[in-house]
Amino acid sequence: MTRSRTQAAQYPATPQLLGLCVVAALLVVGQLYAALPLRGPVSDAFGADATFALATVFGVWYAAGFLLWGPLSEQFGRKRMLLTGLTLLVAATAACAFAPTLLALGVARGVQGLAAACFAPIVLAYLSDAAPPQRRPLAISVMATSFLLAGVFGQLTAAALLTRLAWPGVFGVSTALLAATVVAIALGMRDVPPAHRLETSLARRFRDSLALLATPRVLLISGGHVTLMCVFTAFYAALAPVLEPHGGGETAMLWLRVAAVPGMFATLLVGPLAARLGGVGRVARLGCLVSAAALLAAPLALASLPLLAIAGCAMCAGVALSLPSGVMLYGDASPHARGIGMALNGFVLFLGASLGPLTALLPVPATALLCGLAGISLLGAASLTVLLRRTP
Repeated sequence: MTRSRTQAAQYPATPQLLGLCVVAALLVVGQLYAALPLRGPVSDAFGADATFALATVFGVWYAAGFLLWGPLSEQFGRKRMLLTGLTLLVAATAACAFAPTLLALGVARGVQGLAAACFAPIVLAYLSDAAPPQRRPLAISVMATSFLLAGVFGQLTAAALLTRLAWPGVFGVSTALLAATVVAIALGMRDVPPAHRLETSLARRFRDSLALLATPRVLLISGGHVTLMCVFTAFYAALAPVLEPHGGGETAMLWLRVAAVPGMFATLLVGPLAARLGGVGRVARLGCLVSAAALLAAPLALASLPLLAIAGCAMCAGVALSLPSGVMLYGDASPHARGIGMALNGFVLFLGASLGPLTALLPVPATALLCGLAGISLLGAASLTVLLRRTP
């Protein structure tokens, strides 16, 4: 009993807290994807295209925020910075609901993105320190699953609310749910000092984050990691013209994403596969290879929507295997500053997510584009292969 209490004090990340973090991830990260169903109603309300204000501004500040919150959490503590960021997110979400102009909405969405970026790096760093070692891979895999599911959850929730509420009401409901989440985390999370925390200045932590990104090991991890969300987002962007013969559009695309949800639960296989294959690095490489195989098969399924959904599910399974594996690799590469490691993880992931849709703009047929995406996944596998050969 004493040993159990000692472990609970040392590792306070309970299954109940993990469940709370999963719910919070769906709400927080879902704010990014809510832009898709909101684009039409907001554009109609202001008489101008709202894509930049709703999506682009949020995305830019979201990416920048990863590099901000990681060092801050190392300096001032995980729980304190998480509550600070989420409280700012609540205020920014409320401001979106009352935005009188498209410019004001864009500013509020930018603050939303900056604040929402606090969640992933801080929670992943917290779990890397506060989850019992035997449950740590599962905890990180569960969180990775929730981040992937947030893409579908955010769209479906916003679309469902729009059937009963005007667009400001979507932000109003989100504000209330996020506020409840802040209270729950404040009451349910017990902070722990970061493992191996080094006492230094905040400026030094920001310098260390840039220095860590430039190390050969992290560059090789990033070479594999950046491909994940790149192929994930580019795959669906490339299918937009292909879906036209099947009665395409945003609704068809959304349900194609829903069909891929089972593949996202492949994250739960990371722990067993790591034990069988000899480490998470090999699982990350396997995920890249699975994605590449699915992308090479996708051109054969372009004439059939069900077969295309199966290919998309397999592609998501590959991404789901690599995503938590990469998170753990970043954690291992930054044992003295896991907050910074998780910040770099999020920044690299979102950099890939930002590049993905751009590749779909290339003037090439969908078949060639999908084969090119398979090549990108293979490059990620090659980067991880070099990493494995360099690691004793």
